[in-house]
Parts: sequence; structure tokens; C-alpha cells
Amino acid sequence: MSWLKEARFAARTLLRYPWTHGAAVFILAVSLGAVLCTMSLLDEMLWSPLPGIERAERIAWLFGARGDGGVDENRDDEVPLRNAAYFSEHAQTLAQVGWFTPRRKVLLGSAEPEVLSGFGVSAEFFSMLGAQPRLGRLLTPADAAPGARRVVVLGEGFWRQRFAADPALLGSTLNLDGQEHTIVGITPERLFAQIGAPAQLWLPYPLDPEEAQGRDKTVPVLARLAEGVSFPAANLELARLSQNIADAHPDTDRGLAVRAVPLPDVLSRFRPLAFALVLGATCVLAAASAVAANLLLAQAAERSREVAIRQALGASRGAILGQWCVQVGALMLLAIAVGTLLGRWAIDATLASMPSSLNMSSFGTAQASLSWRSWGGMVGIAAAATPVIGIMPAQQASRIAIGRMLRDGGGGTLGRARGGRTRRLLVGLQLAIASALTFGAACAYLGFVMAREEPLGFEPQGVAQLTLPNVGADPVQRAQLLSRLQRERGAGGSLQLAQATDALLTRGHDPLTFQVEGTARPAAGALPWAKRNDVSPEYFALLGIPMRAGRAFLASDDVHAPCVAVLSERLAQGTFGGEPGLALGKRLHIDRARRSDTAAADAAPAETVTPSTTCEVVGVAAQVRDVLSGSPGDLYLASAQWPPGGDILYVRGASAADLTRLKAQIQSLDPRQVIWEQPLAEVVAASTWGGRILAALFIALAFVGSSLAGVGTYAVLAHAANLRRRELGLRAVLGAQRRELAWLVMAENLVAGTLGIVAGVVLVATGLMAVARFQPNPWLYAVAAALMACVLLGSLLLSARRVLALEPGFALRRR
Repeated sequence: MSWLKEARFAARTLLRYPWTHGAAVFILAVSLGAVLCTMSLLDEMLWSPLPGIERAERIAWLFGARGDGGVDENRDDEVPLRNAAYFSEHAQTLAQVGWFTPRRKVLLGSAEPEVLSGFGVSAEFFSMLGAQPRLGRLLTPADAAPGARRVVVLGEGFWRQRFAADPALLGSTLNLDGQEHTIVGITPERLFAQIGAPAQLWLPYPLDPEEAQGRDKTVPVLARLAEGVSFPAANLELARLSQNIADAHPDTDRGLAVRAVPLPDVLSRFRPLAFALVLGATCVLAAASAVAANLLLAQAAERSREVAIRQALGASRGAILGQWCVQVGALMLLAIAVGTLLGRWAIDATLASMPSSLNMSSFGTAQASLSWRSWGGMVGIAAAATPVIGIMPAQQASRIAIGRMLRDGGGGTLGRARGGRTRRLLVGLQLAIASALTFGAACAYLGFVMAREEPLGFEPQGVAQLTLPNVGADPVQRAQLLSRLQRERGAGGSLQLAQATDALLTRGHDPLTFQVEGTARPAAGALPWAKRNDVSPEYFALLGIPMRAGRAFLASDDVHAPCVAVLSERLAQGTFGGEPGLALGKRLHIDRARRSDTAAADAAPAETVTPSTTCEVVGVAAQVRDVLSGSPGDLYLASAQWPPGGDILYVRGASAADLTRLKAQIQSLDPRQVIWEQPLAEVVAASTWGGRILAALFIALAFVGSSLAGVGTYAVLAHAANLRRRELGLRAVLGAQRRELAWLVMAENLVAGTLGIVAGVVLVATGLMAVARFQPNPWLYAVAAALMACVLLGSLLLSARRVLALEPGFALRRR
């Protein structure tokens, strides 16, 4: 029962020094809460568990490869469906091949129609992943066979949220787009959550023979490697098969290749950022641990006579160390309990600040919660910090010369000599950690400011964005309705309407390849590309996008007129160089786009839309802000020439009543149509939320770390002055000035603190340049160093006040 005795002694010790231990618990709990919050928000990026997928490291994502063998994740994440079918049939290194495509369905039968998002998947998709159902069964090849009944598999999260995890739901039906679908199963928890928000539904994607023979349909393709096959071996075979396809179809596939990339590598490309944030939170814990160690060091000095007496009565050094470890362990358990509560509150507060438009997170942040992985990681970090906190005060307390301690009483030269190096080390360590956090926060904030201050290129105030999901009414009829509304509203005066196919400030896009007329056509894999956006003539004027050269689209640019195009400033400069006017009059051979497939039969254009449609550049528009990394720019096409038009409607000058009437007119065509309304200003604000929350997290970590460093440095110096009070009193009696005594206490820690500041800044800057290839601005060094110098000087001056207030007589009398 010795452990119980030690626990009771630790409890009595904690109650004996409530302020010291309460402060230590609070400081550690705040830092542990920061660690838990950060790890929970970034759970999927940190661990990349890919739930529900068997041996995910054997799954490959097939990317279109460039001539240098590299892949562009912005545009090459899909391959032609025909090629995917060819790989499935002929690749010996791939055990199974599956593809998927986003799907939206309107759920009917409830009070209000609801748009559900998910995926349509090929027959072998789930078996290729090795996924097992949460309930019921998953989709099989029989579900995609001709004449099969319509079935649907629900996502586990949607099943729990909407149907309260009712197992009796299996076998019932859902009305999706007016058609009954039988529910046959529930997917594993958070299956495929890293691809987008967890899918609400999964549908069979039958392979249409006619579609499979065409070149227009492209899909994301996954494959499981055969047993014993490496990724290099699979890529060699894919290169050979791609060459076979190119030989058979040189006009469309010459120069195209496919590369297999491990699925975890694709989905964890932001993991370094996640580790940086968790490392920052861990640094805060390190600073908090140093402060807690300082507090316990001060307590060790106060208890020096107690420990000396216990040693004189026969207690071994090991017993003294054990008691300190039990005490520190009890402190850490309390800190873990309080930190868990604080971390949970911080998670909820962070998610509450997330704009509603970002609830479809690429990494499941919107569904973040306190997971066992994150909590276990926090406990592990806390366990690693426990001996660091306890070892120094424990050694300090047990390393006592009993006779001298009982004679000296804890002051004098013994107090000065004991722990001097440890105190200076703690000062340097705390300031190094705080400096690193401050420099990282300054870099994150600068990145956020630069992104926020980047010119928008359009005017969002007073504009409402209406998103019309591509479901419900016939798209051609809807396009005709919107065109009529535009004409009617335009004639009415202040209310303006414009259509587009792609929303502003989103990463989703429709890549479109093209060739400049008069130039040799490069290989298909080397064709220039742009982000396609089909817009109505009112688009540029409504959004306030100025024309740098030429003109915008006109009402006469319809299906009977020659094809015209407008380039964004970035695309024009990247394609033709020089001034924007150089692009005017140039002709582009635009490869057939996916959204032109549903052209109205009674609206055949004068120029038939072929796999290569020639369009003349009639204008260059100012570049709008683009959140897509490495974007080449926008290629605008006249929506009237590429039916069925857009599913984004921009409205300027509309009151709430106007928007209500407008939505009612749209829904009159199909009452099932769902319309998402959002002010464009909110879209702009939401686009910077990621950088804002990243900067806020780093700044919060830096603030806590700097505060802990300031408090800890002051505690170290005040503790040092307290230990040397008799020496300082004697120096004062012998004629030393108070300022000289203050400088004596400050000087030995000034060097350690300065070295810590320099080391912290240099270490983080070197890491950023080496790992993230980030070149910090020179003034960031000065800002971080200046802030931490203020913290150091403030701590030194506050500790000097204790020396200036010292009464020599009282210091000499006090034992």
C-alpha cells in the first residue's frame, strides 16, 4: 500500500500550496486544451486514417501525367471513361479498377425538397476499396445491370442525423428526383470523407456502352494494385497501355499518359501544415511546462529544510524523487481533465465561427469532434511532458547537503549556487519557444493579409448569388426561363440578373483545353488549359468586372452567331504575353466541353459544336481573385452559344421581396427545384476563412506562448532574487548601490534570454525555408525579435523592482 501512502502525501502537498499548484494546473490545462483543439480540427490530415478502406496504401488514384511525368492535381485528377474501362480490362498490375462521379439528388416527400449530395460509383467500386457495410449491403455489379431496380446506399452520418440511426430503414424507399429508390445499406462511418463532406448517398453508375466509347466523359479513377505489385511497376504498365491508346487514337490521346499515385499521398498533401499547427500547440505546452517547472522549483526551495530533515531521518533520494513524481503526476491528471473541457469548448467555438458555405470541407473539418485519436495524442504529449516538469525540481530537492542546508536555511551562497544554470536554461528555452511561435504567427498573419488584400476584380456589395443545383426541371427549359427573366427585369430598371456556370471564389472548376490557331498542335497532354465559365452578356457589367481590351458579350452572340470568347487578364498574358490587346482577334480551337452535351435540338448553332470548336477572342476582362492554386486564368464563353446555360444566378439591386418573387418564378417551372441563396459579400468573407482561422490559431498560440514566457521568466528571476536575498543584503550593507544589485540579477539572464530569442527565430525561419520553401520578409525577423525583446525586458524590469525594494537589514535577519 506504499503507493496509496504516496498518493495521500501528494494530495496533502497539493492542498498545502493551493496557489502554486492551482496556477500550474491552469497553465498546463490551457496549453493542453490548445493541443487537443488543434489535433481534433486537423484529425484527418494528421492521421489520414481513410476509414472504411482496406489497406488504403495499396489504392492508387490515376492521374493524367504531363510530359515530365508530374501531375497537376488541379486538372489531371480525371481520365477519360473509355480509358478507365480499357485499363480495367487489360492492366495486369491492377487487381480492380473503379471510378466515381459527384451526384446530386432532390429528396422529395418531406415538407421541403432537399438536395442530397453523394457519388455515383462503378460496379466494382466498393469491392475495390474493400469496404464493409455498416448495415445491410453495399452496391454490387448486379445493381448496375440493365433493368435492375433502383437502389441507394446511405452515408452513415446522414443516416444518423436524418433517420436517428434507425436499422428498420433498410428496405424502405426514398423519392429521389421523383423516382423511388430502395435503401439497401449503410456505408461505414466517414467513408471517403476526405474527398469532400461525407457522402449522404451512393448510387450505381451503369457503364453506358455509348458513353464509354466517347471521348468527352472523364471521371476520377481509383485502382487497387495486384498483390506483390509496386507503384513503379504499375506505372510502367500504365505508360505502355497509354501508348497503345495513343496509337489507336492519335488525334485525341497523343502525348497523354496516366500515373498511379498512392491514395494517402493525394489526400494528405496538407499534412505538413497540420503538423506545423500541432507543433505550435506542443510548443505552447513546452512553454507551459517550463513555467510549471519554475513554480515547482520555487516550491522546492521553500521546502528545502523539510526535505533535508526527511533525508536526515532516513529517507532515500529515490523516495524523494518518487514523491515529487507522484505530485507532478497528480498535477498533470488534473490538467488533462480541465484541458479536455477547455479543448472541447475551443472546438465548438471554432466550428461555430465557420461560414455556412464552408460546411462542405475537403478534410471533414466541419464534422470535427473530440476523437479518441486526438485525446490519446494529447494524453501522450502530456505524459511525455510530465517527467520534464518534475525532473528538475525533484533533482533540486533531493540534491541537498543536509548539514549545510540546516545551517544555511535556504539562503546565502548555497541558494545562489544551486540551480543557476537550470534557471538560465529555462529562461532561454521559454523565450526560444515563444520567439518561434511569434515568428510563425507573423508569417501566417502576413499570408492572410496578402490573400485578403489581393484585388477582388469585382464588386460584391449588393449582389446575391443564387445557386440552382443541376436537378429538377429540364435544363434547357430553365435556361429559357432565366433568359426571359433577364429580359423582363432588365427592361424594368434597377434589378439586374446574370448567369454563370462557375461560382466565384471556389476551387471547383471545369478545365478546358485549347489550341491557338496558326500554331502547331502539341500533344494532348501538353495543351494549354483554362477554367471554363459560360456567362450571359450581363455578367461583367453586373459584377463590375472591367474590360481591359475589346468588348464583353452581346445579346447578338447567340447560337446563330460565330463563337466568341473573352479571356481573363492572366490567361491572355500567359497565352499571348504583352498587352491585353494582343489577344484580340486571335482564334482558339477549343476542345469540346462537357457542359455542351445537352444543347437544345431546336437551337442548333451555325457552327456545329465539334470536338474542336473555333472561337474568336473579342475581349480581355480584368482578372478576378482566384482561390485555385496554380490557376492559368478564366476562359469565358457566351452562355447563349453553349446551352443549357448556367446554374449560378447573380442578382444586383434586389430587395428581399424581389428575391422571393424571383425564386417563386424559377420554382414555377418545377416546384422541386431547390435554390441556395447567399450574399456575394458572404462568399468573399468565406473565401478567406481558412487563412483567417489559420492566422488566428497561430496568433493565439503565440500570445499564450509569449505570455507564459513572460510569466515564466519573471518567476525564474524573482525566484533567483529570493534565493540570493542574504547575499544581496550583505552587498548592500558593504556599499553596493541598489541599481548595481538589480543589474547583477538581470545581467546573467539577459544573455540567456537574448540567445533564446535568436535561436527560436532562426530555427523556425530555417525550417520554413527548407520544408515549405517559404522566404520570410526581413522585417518579420525584426518584428518577432522586437516583441520577444519587450517580453524579456519587461520580465527583467519587474524582477529588478524586487531587488530595488530590498531592505538590507530585513534580508540579513531572514533565514
